[in-house]
Amino acid sequence: MSTLFFREIHNIGGRTREGLVTPEMAPALNAYGFRLVGWSEAREGFAFTRRSPDFSQILVVVSGIGEAWTEEGWQRIGPGGAYLTPPHVPHSYRFLGTETWSFVWAMHTTASLRERPFISGNSPVRTAVNPQPLSAAIRGLYSEAMNEAVTAVTDDWARLVSLYSRRIARPGDTGDPRLRRLWESVANDPSYDWNIQELAARADLSGEHLRRLCQRETNRSPIQQVTHLRMRHAAALLLRDAYPISDIASRIGYENPFAFTAAFKRFHGLSPAAFRKKGSQA
Repeated sequence: MSTLFFREIHNIGGRTREGLVTPEMAPALNAYGFRLVGWSEAREGFAFTRRSPDFSQILVVVSGIGEAWTEEGWQRIGPGGAYLTPPHVPHSYRFLGTETWSFVWAMHTTASLRERPFISGNSPVRTAVNPQPLSAAIRGLYSEAMNEAVTAVTDDWARLVSLYSRRIARPGDTGDPRLRRLWESVANDPSYDWNIQELAARADLSGEHLRRLCQRETNRSPIQQVTHLRMRHAAALLLRDAYPISDIASRIGYENPFAFTAAFKRFHGLSPAAFRKKGSQA
């Protein structure tokens, strides 16, 4: 193994296509600990060997065949294969075959030595997963970051990248069930007068514990998460084109349509009327 990892290799190959998203393009990535995410359509010449990377990486194959190094030697990795590499552990992967090797990937860093690495272990691991959720999230984030770049939308895509990456890296760590039940309650009744005391009581948590959990899992405060769910519901109602804006405002908990319009514009970057018009033209 020492001979294999004697030399760093960073070869993209002349025919490989890639799309990258940095925290500068989508600031929420930084909040979730991601250094870089992207997709690759690798061809001849594509090969990477890293001797001691200071980041974890998840690589999930959508189509085609490549090879990845584990303690058992070189192993083929095709559709549905995932290659999980811990920080400061040598790893290597490369193109194999004649068809394009298409995969998505996410590099994750840890904030301190005391923080649990996103991927733990002493060697790279090859496993099997459903590639579609993470692929869709990374492709969606890339498309939004390169085109409209609406912050609220890139934040949502980044959260999905974090959620699906965590599901792959830590299969047993799917978030606190109390929060899942709480946000389902909010989504089912967005017009209710939600406040921190009510939210904490519904989740059977103290207000401070709720704040900590919510910040960790959503990168938002509890009240910001309520607003997020309300605005997402408002956007869906606007696209149905069946409700006047004043009715939508009351349906998500705003007695004043002007306050709703201002809040919606802050969140989506467009007024409700402009959002509806844009949606009708899509």
